[in-house]
Amino acid sequence: MSDTPTRPPLHEDYWDVCKVSVLVLTQQFAAQTFVMRHTGLSYDRTRRVLDLMEGWGIVGPADGTIARDVLRSRDELGAVLDELHEDWERSTAWIRAAAAEGARPVGEDPR
Repeated sequence: MSDTPTRPPLHEDYWDVCKVSVLVLTQQFAAQTFVMRHTGLSYDRTRRVLDLMEGWGIVGPADGTIARDVLRSRDELGAVLDELHEDWERSTAWIRAAAAEGARPVGEDPR
């Protein structure tokens, strides 16, 4: 068994997690309302993104109305974005492979 914690997959959340990571790491502040105000994300979406970021070790757990702790420094922003991108690349490789083999998107006219 690996000592590396399992990180939640990003899939469709990749861009929002990257956007919020940039905001949170540059400002070193991770309150849900702050993130909502500066990104335009909904309450539920912001909570999901912050929960994913917690799983990635970027922010600490939610504690009521108190802002989450930011666990990574501003200097680590590039490394964090690289880690997120590498995971996204791995998790979406099958989509690119299917497209390369000529698979059509769902709903596309077969003619």
